[in-house]
Amino acid sequence: MCESTFNGWNPIIQGCTLASYVMFVLKHEYIKQGEVGYVPEEGYGGGNNSVLALKYIQWLEKKNPGLKLKYKLRGGEHCIDANGRKYYLDAYNPETREIYEIYGCLYHGCSKCHPIGEKFSPVNKNRRMESLLAETLRREAELRAEGYTVHAKWECEIRKEMANDPEMHKFFKLCRYTHRLIPREALYGGRTQAFRSITQATTTSLLNYLDFTSLYPYLNAGGTAYPFGNPRIISAELPKPEDPLTYRGLVYCDVLPDPNAEIGFLPQKISQKLMFVLCRTCGESQNISRPCTHTKVSERYLTGVWCTDELNYAISKGYKVLRYHEIWHWDRWVAGGFFADYIKPLLKMKHESSGWPRPDMTDDEKDAYIKKIWDMDGVQLDPTKIKVNKALRSLAKLFLNSAWGKFAQNPDKVETKLIRLADAVGMTKFLNDPKYEPVNMIPFGTKKYFLSRRPKKEALLPGGFTNLAIAAQTTSAARLRLTQAMEKAGIENMIYCDTDSVIYKENVGENKLESMRGEQLGFLTDEIPAGRKLKEVVVMAPKMYALRMEDEQGASTYSVKAKGVSLTSKNSEAISFNTMKETMNDFISEGISEPLVAKMMTFKRGDNALDGLWTCVTDKRVNPKMDKGHYDIHGVVTPFGQLPTNTLLIDDYPFYDQ
Repeated sequence: MCESTFNGWNPIIQGCTLASYVMFVLKHEYIKQGEVGYVPEEGYGGGNNSVLALKYIQWLEKKNPGLKLKYKLRGGEHCIDANGRKYYLDAYNPETREIYEIYGCLYHGCSKCHPIGEKFSPVNKNRRMESLLAETLRREAELRAEGYTVHAKWECEIRKEMANDPEMHKFFKLCRYTHRLIPREALYGGRTQAFRSITQATTTSLLNYLDFTSLYPYLNAGGTAYPFGNPRIISAELPKPEDPLTYRGLVYCDVLPDPNAEIGFLPQKISQKLMFVLCRTCGESQNISRPCTHTKVSERYLTGVWCTDELNYAISKGYKVLRYHEIWHWDRWVAGGFFADYIKPLLKMKHESSGWPRPDMTDDEKDAYIKKIWDMDGVQLDPTKIKVNKALRSLAKLFLNSAWGKFAQNPDKVETKLIRLADAVGMTKFLNDPKYEPVNMIPFGTKKYFLSRRPKKEALLPGGFTNLAIAAQTTSAARLRLTQAMEKAGIENMIYCDTDSVIYKENVGENKLESMRGEQLGFLTDEIPAGRKLKEVVVMAPKMYALRMEDEQGASTYSVKAKGVSLTSKNSEAISFNTMKETMNDFISEGISEPLVAKMMTFKRGDNALDGLWTCVTDKRVNPKMDKGHYDIHGVVTPFGQLPTNTLLIDDYPFYDQ
């Protein structure tokens, strides 16, 4: 399959994993020069600054409304030549030639915090504290000698000032803008959310379970546009929050959700969960049983990095941008492109290996089917190759879904190397590289050692073809497609959603999602087998739900989905539709329930990365998890932060006009 489809490239030779092989093929066969830009893992921020220093610079601007400083977060650090040396400044006012320096006590040898100057610095063991202080004062003197006015502040002085100034303390506590745009923060993943715990079909309402066909391949093949080349970075002269957003790409900003919205439209990672909250404080506290009481903007606003398509959609739904921090704008966008060239042959293979829809089709029906696939997906099928081949179909699907994932690869991985004990120089270089932190040093026999190290955050480099903007745009467009389906179905009718599927109720005779149904890529198909109807749904947690279906004779069949649980015969008795329903009834009425317990064969290893593996049988406890919103006495989840209509908010947002 690989050699015939991908110009002879061998997966055994060219890639040790499916993802690496797919990226190899894309790189050598489909991606043209200049199409995929270089996106730094930590953004285009440049040098390091302390969080306290960045907050203090913003505080200075807050106290002096006319002050606009050039610093890391606005235009980048200014560089000055003084006495033959280059100095990067914490903040600079080009109109008045004023320099603002914030000295970290530990890094610059503060004499108040470190009075014993002969001591060596804990962050630089080759330098004494008095040497660091002398260098700091020399630098300051050289800047003054060039005619600049220098305002210097030690971090200990800032902390003392903050302790005596409640307004300053509040500002520092609320300030969340402490770094440049980091593209990985725009990579959120799919939306998985429970809306109702127990839902039954009635004589007037029915339940539907629909799934998008190959949602990610659909987006890759032309369902969304992707940025071409490198972005233009905008960190100064940003647009006004009230103006329409004319840029397209990634946006780092503060937004205020509509407190009356039926659902959240922008994702946030809170407590390692993906949530769609209307109030930041509610999401952080995760108090599911009490309604939101936060009416101050400072308690509610969100800070994050989002794709502009998703941000603009949220704005159209009542979200308000409070302040832009940084924007990455791409002038050119391409739909399809190299992704489409890669996907079309695989899509052809998938359709052909699926066989004919019916074994008794006439020649005219077969011709009509081939034309339909051409009209829907743009691939021309060969009738002589259309026959069922489940293995080939499975492979084609796997390759289709692996097209974009390598662009999101995380470089923050532990590197392990086996080194001979006699190679002392090699061991020293490996462990003392300033770009890495040592992790492990474990003997292997009597003459070798396993050494492990992890890259420091500031030294992270993306892989050869990592592009987080492409990955973020893929997941963002998928969430938008899912959101549109949820809104068409009606938020009040939603039961459950998971990345590319929706379970919802509607009245008999309605077909609210008719315009989004179809057999082509990116459209919804029914997940309930033909001849059966979905009668009841129980949702315990994201990726933990059970379905009851009935056939035409009224006989019930069940389907249970339980992430992290192997549904063996014994476990299926413990975690079944009936036990899940009983558990959720207890949880709704009492607010607590006994966990369902399954037996799991798992692998374990020690704390160190190189410890051995062993198998053991453990108990897997399954509990209700309705912690992505407010949970009421009827088993219905509403978004964190939803307030009654016409509730007035107190606008105490502290960062306007900065």
